[in-house]
Amino acid sequence: MISFVSAERHRQCFLFSCLMLLCCFSLTGCTSTKTSNTARTAKEQMLLSDAVDQSLNKVDFTPLYGRRVFLEEKYLECIDKPYVVGSVRHRIMRDGGIVTASADDADVVMELRSGGVGTDSAEAFLGTPEIALPGMLTIPEIRLAERKTQFGYSKLGMVLYDAKSRQILGEGGLAMAQADDNNWFV
Repeated sequence: MISFVSAERHRQCFLFSCLMLLCCFSLTGCTSTKTSNTARTAKEQMLLSDAVDQSLNKVDFTPLYGRRVFLEEKYLECIDKPYVVGSVRHRIMRDGGIVTASADDADVVMELRSGGVGTDSAEAFLGTPEIALPGMLTIPEIRLAERKTQFGYSKLGMVLYDAKSRQILGEGGLAMAQADDNNWFV
């Protein structure tokens, strides 16, 4: 038996197909992040300061209670040097130490050094990369899911020595930490 599909049925199928296509297009999208006008983004600065804070949280500054401490920063070279120095000064004072302006006025000298203070980023996506075909044809990149991660790292070293005799006090050591920011996009 032969059945004929009416013109009305064709029109309904066409409208349904158009509606489904419109729904599919409305579910796709693209976002962009505002680029910072400063030298570094706020996210980078926050990741680094968080990593520095986590590193310094691993250090016990209570043995400096009541002692005059000179903070030697000539071996500290890193992007956020003022923040690192300020954070160490804050922790010394918070735990009862007295920060001095010169080594001559100090009981103890604390030398700071940096093993690394910086950021890394990683990006991965599920989909197809852009493919350039021979001629002028290009298959566009299609990202179904995307992950962007940025890491902040801090490795700080410290050594204490007597300001007068220059004898080392304790073992010194390193404190290391990592902060991260993960973002998923679908």
